Amino acid sequence: GAVVASGDEFASSESTPFGSCVGTCSGGKIVRVDISTDHYYGETSWTLTNTCTDEVIVEVGRQALYRAADTFYSNEYCVADAAYQFTIADSWGDGICCSEGQGSYFLQYDGAVVASGDEFASSESTPFGNCGGKPT
Repeated sequence: GAVVASGDEFASSESTPFGSCVGTCSGGKIVRVDISTDHYYGETSWTLTNTCTDEVIVEVGRQALYRAADTFYSNEYCVADAAYQFTIADSWGDGICCSEGQGSYFLQYDGAVVASGDEFASSESTPFGNCGGKPT
């Protein structure tokens, strides 16, 4: 490993910042999913499917990730440069806004917002990206 700090004399403490809080994604793209839950967080689920290969890349089931009402969650995933479909669902069928709270979602792919929403019924899907340089 590399030495990132050294020293011998200091007062009661000394700190040296190093590294990066920003995740790296070598050879891929970052997908960021921001969800603000409504009052019924346990009804929310979503999937991210690579439509070039028909493989489900990420699947967040009901009550798997979201553990509190009216709370903001942000998660990042490193994925291949490909075409995807993001599908968000609400098991009760009333979306994540507005009758039962002010929930919303934002989806970023390689730093650009590719989907956002709040009012939908049972589910909402958004395609983005491309397979081998061909936009979907």
